[in-house]
Amino acid sequence: MLYEFYTSLTTSCPAYVRHMDYLYEVIAMRGRALRNREAWQPHLDNTRAFVLAAAEKCEKRTIVVIFGAGLLLDVPLSELSTMFQEVHLLDIVFLPEVRRQARQYGNVRLIQHDTTNMAEALYTNVHQGIRDLPEPSPSLPESSTQAGLVVSHYTFLQSLASPVCLVADYEYVKRDKEGIIVNRGSTIAGLALPEPDASWTWHIAPLGESSPYVSKELNVGAWHLR
Repeated sequence: MLYEFYTSLTTSCPAYVRHMDYLYEVIAMRGRALRNREAWQPHLDNTRAFVLAAAEKCEKRTIVVIFGAGLLLDVPLSELSTMFQEVHLLDIVFLPEVRRQARQYGNVRLIQHDTTNMAEALYTNVHQGIRDLPEPSPSLPESSTQAGLVVSHYTFLQSLASPVCLVADYEYVKRDKEGIIVNRGSTIAGLALPEPDASWTWHIAPLGESSPYVSKELNVGAWHLR
C-alpha cells in the first residue's frame, strides 16, 4: 500500500486523469501484473512477438506509434528503438518507472494522449454541473499520419494509410475450480472483426485474483492491417 501511495504522489498527470481514477487504474494494473506474472507471461510474449513481426514487414522505418503503451509490459521497446528512427509512446498517464525506462533510449518520446477526447470534457462537464455526456471525437497525433507502423487496441485506426498492428481481446471466459465454463461473452459489444492473423488466451485473473471460485481469461486476437 505504501508503494502505491508513493507512486500516486510522485506521478505527474493532469487533474482530470487523477480525479477520474485513470492513475489509480494503471497503478492497480501494475499490482495485478506483479501478482499474476506467470499467468500473464504467455500473453505478453505473444503480443511482443506479433508487434515485432509486424515491424519487420515495414518498409518505412521512420516512426512507430504505440497507442495504449501503459506499463510497457507488452511493448518490445528496446527492439523497436533500434528498428525505427523514433518511437512514440501514447497513453493517458505514465508512471515514473515508465518515464525512467523511456529515458534510456534517445529516440523514445512519451506523449500524454486521450484518444477518445472524452475524458477531460466529461470531467469539465461534471464540475460545471452539466449532465450531458460529451460526444466522442477520436483524434490522432500528427506523428500517426507520418508513421511507418501504428500499434494499437483501437479499431478505428485501421483507416490510417500506414500499417496498423491491432491487438485486442474480443471475448471473456469464466471458469469454475474444475475448469468448467460458467460464463462467457463479448468484450467488444458484438463488433464484427475479421479473422485474426494470430490469437491466444490471456489468463488475466487466475483463481484467487478476483474470486476464490471463478477464474477469468480473455481471448485475444492480433491483426496486421494495411
